[in-house]
Parts: sequence; C-alpha cells; structure tokens
Amino acid sequence: MKIASGISPVTDMLNAGVLVGLGTDGAASNNDLDMWEEMRLASFLQKVDKMDPEVMSASTVLKMATSGGAEAIGIRDRVGALEVGMRADIIQVAFDDVHFIPTYDVISHLVYVADEQDVASVVVDGRLLMRDGEFLTIDTQRVRREATALAAKIQASLAERNQ
Repeated sequence: MKIASGISPVTDMLNAGVLVGLGTDGAASNNDLDMWEEMRLASFLQKVDKMDPEVMSASTVLKMATSGGAEAIGIRDRVGALEVGMRADIIQVAFDDVHFIPTYDVISHLVYVADEQDVASVVVDGRLLMRDGEFLTIDTQRVRREATALAAKIQASLAERNQ
C-alpha cells in the first residue's frame, strides 16, 4: 500500500489452488517487520477488494503466515507446525489485556487483535529467546545505542549529499 503497487489477488490465487505464504518485506517498502499488521492488512485488503467481509478468514490468514509461509519457501518439512521432528518455533501470546475481552474466537483475536506487545514468550528451534516480554539473548539498550548512532551517520551523509 505504501508504494501504491495495487492489491494482490490473493483470494483468486487461493481459489485457483496457488500456494500463498505471508511475510514482510521490511524497510524496503514497509518500514517494519510486523507480522500482526501484515495478517490484518492481508485480510482487510481482500475484503475491501472483493467487497465481501467473509473472504480471507482469520484461519486462512493465520495459515498463510505459518505453515503456508513455510511451504511457500520450501521449508515446510522443518517449520510451520508444532509436530514431532520439526523445529520448536513457538510464541506465547498473553490474552490478559483488556483489548482481548471478550474473546469468542482465539484465531480471530490472534489475527485481528493481537500485536507485538502481547507476545509474552518466544522459542526458536527449542531455544527460549523471550520470557515474560523480556528479551533473553539481545542487549536492547546496546542495539538502541548502535542503531541511533548509525542512523545519525546516515542522516549526516544524506544531508551532506543533498547540499
């Protein structure tokens, strides 16, 4: 949407049997890597494009973001599902915030309500990376300092180039 390249005909592709995965493309055209936002937007864009609130159900979108994404990039044999022999990649989402109340449909809430602030724990390939909302493997203060310093250098370089 940011670069106005149109709406992908995802509903038509799914109906034609095309394998569709959902992901992010980051700073190149979106400025973030927020899969929660991508899931919501993927569903909402199809609903508006088709003028049908029932296309692209929450379960379809969640599948596109998990096993569908893994299958689309050829790694469904290792990730995309919680099964014996697969990499243990899982997130725990805390549903205790008021914006989850009432919860009638967990999958719908994961797609339409949850965001990154609701992620309580993250396990990747069996390794605990976040617990109770705290990163265990990243020094966030150091990352913030280094990113801020790099951004200042980039900004200065751009300002110098544009003079």
